[in-house]
Amino acid sequence: MTPLLLAAFLAAAAAAPPSEARLAHLAWLTGQWVSAGPDRSEEIWAPPAGDSMMGMWRLVADGQTRVFELLAITQEPDGPVYWLRHFTRQFVGWEDREQPIRLPLVRFAAGEATFEGKGSDGGPLRLTYRQPKADALTVLLEHGDERSMFEFTRAATLRP
Repeated sequence: MTPLLLAAFLAAAAAAPPSEARLAHLAWLTGQWVSAGPDRSEEIWAPPAGDSMMGMWRLVADGQTRVFELLAITQEPDGPVYWLRHFTRQFVGWEDREQPIRLPLVRFAAGEATFEGKGSDGGPLRLTYRQPKADALTVLLEHGDERSMFEFTRAATLRP
């Protein structure tokens, strides 16, 4: 067994069933996360409170906001569910008013969470969050055949 295959096997073996997950297991998402580079990708998560976590994401390219996302993770009987809505810079929603994107947690381990469901186009959508070290966060977005990796570092403050 190759080292990479062994690492994947051990990670899968260490993962707990999603129904056992609680929001406290996802508290490591808390904070302001920003990407390096000419475009600014920024994700902010508030700590768990009650039965939810709330967050936002925005993309700024060439000095212009391209998209906002309003995010939430709620504690449901079968485990956490990730909720998502996209908005233009004029705050016009992309998704049908009655159909937010809903992604149940399908896998979690220490510093890792995968949410999976259908995108607004009905195609498969998966988000995998990983925290490889305390001040780093990666998000793998898989939408159909497309894959995008976002790499963030923890911001020191919420100041501009």
